[in-house]
Parts: sequence; C-alpha cells; structure tokens
Amino acid sequence: MISCDLCEFICSGKQYLKLHHNRIHKKQFKCRCCNFVGREKEELASHMKIIHKEKLHHCSLCDYVTFQKVHLIHHVKRIHEKVKNFKCPKCDYETYAEKDVVFHVKSIHEKNFSVTCEFCDYSCLTFDRLRSHKKTHASILHCELCDYQCNYKIFLKQHVRKAHIKAEETYNCPLCDYYSPYRGTLNRHLNVHAEFKR
Repeated sequence: MISCDLCEFICSGKQYLKLHHNRIHKKQFKCRCCNFVGREKEELASHMKIIHKEKLHHCSLCDYVTFQKVHLIHHVKRIHEKVKNFKCPKCDYETYAEKDVVFHVKSIHEKNFSVTCEFCDYSCLTFDRLRSHKKTHASILHCELCDYQCNYKIFLKQHVRKAHIKAEETYNCPLCDYYSPYRGTLNRHLNVHAEFKR
C-alpha cells in the first residue's frame, strides 16, 4: 500500500497515487473570465487565447509573458528600467513599489516577523514565505530513473520532463500548437476546443 504525503489517502499502486495527486492536490489555474480550470499554465493560456481571444503581452527584453498589459508595464519598469519611486526613510534602500518599502521596514528595521515555523526558529512576514520555508523540512525526493535529488516536487517534475522524456514522446494537439508529455493532459486540453465549438 502507498500513502499520499499530503493527506490521508492510501492506494495500491503508483498510478493511482499519481491520479489522486493530479485530481486533488495539483495546482489549478482558474480562468478569471469563466469557470474553466486548467491543470497547467499552458492549458489556461491556450484557453484564454482561443475562447476569450485574449492577447498575450511579451516582454521584448526577456521571457516574461502576461495577459495584462499593465503587468507588462510594471515588469519593464521594475526589472529592466530599474525605476525606484520609493525610498526607505531609515536607510538607502529604494524600490519600485511602496509595498516593498513597507515590507523592507518591517523585516529589516523593525524585525517584525509575525509568522513563525513550528519546526524551527524561522520567522517571516508572510504565509507564502513560510510555506516555501516549510518545504525545506520535507524529506529529500529522489528521481526513480537516475541519482537526481531535490526538496521540491516541482523541481523533480521539471527534472523528469527535461532529462527523461524525449521529444518524440510528446502528445501534440491536432488543432493548435499545444503539446504535452502526457496523453491525459492533452485530452483535457482538447476540451478547450470542444468548448469553443459549442
């Protein structure tokens, strides 16, 4: 018997555990315009492009892509133009966004860490940072196909895709440029085209 490391689920084989994980725990990408939910970022991007005719905005200086033009404008100003509109009143720190100064003052000058880890003495300001930190307490994950090791499932998944899934093993959508190393993901993607035809 195999048990899920994220909940109480127990099953008899790895394929059932993988199915459970994909259905219950895998991050979902929700459309902000309708009820569509994708299992991968590319699936949502394809949905937005086909169903809502949403245009992707690409940064001309790096690989950054977004659906919202305002996000691209902020990205360019912050990352490439290095615009710094706000300054810390207590030191020389400067940044693009006011919220970054507030975070900086609380964490650097006031040492006001309101969120703490129950496994060690780590503390931080946000639950997102704590969640990321807690993963360092998780057991080391091992690739079943080679000696690769890491602490994060996402890194292991990326490693398997890059190192062990060959290009000829991808499943291509016959209706657009979408492709996936998994047949099931392609089948879910095809629903985007089926919704469009209705």
